[in-house]
Amino acid sequence: MERFLKLKNPIQKAIIDLNLQINFSDSEFDLISRTVSALLPIKLAVEALCRRDSKLLTANATINFMLQSLKEQHTSLSEELYITLKNHTEESNFIGFLGKLILANTKIEVHCCSCCNFRFFLGIVLETKGY
Repeated sequence: MERFLKLKNPIQKAIIDLNLQINFSDSEFDLISRTVSALLPIKLAVEALCRRDSKLLTANATINFMLQSLKEQHTSLSEELYITLKNHTEESNFIGFLGKLILANTKIEVHCCSCCNFRFFLGIVLETKGY
């Protein structure tokens, strides 16, 4: 989509030259532009996280930067992405916290829904009910 936006004028000229009945309105190009803008922080974050020299501290800073960039855009897509990714990172942090409890030799129970009950001890599932 980024390339499509860069080629906006040549595409419009080609459509006119070929007498095609396809017309892109400015609102459609604006929608594509907002979509590209919303996805850009995610693209940059993925590239930063995939680097070989990426560490936990840089990963945390990268994710925070991505979330802040999405929050500042104030579009419906960026707000939806922000909420989804924020919830996912908070869930991942909670799972990491549970992992630390397990490594600390703590017996815990995790209820993922009303129909099942997993009991963990040292990272090994001891009992599963309700599948």
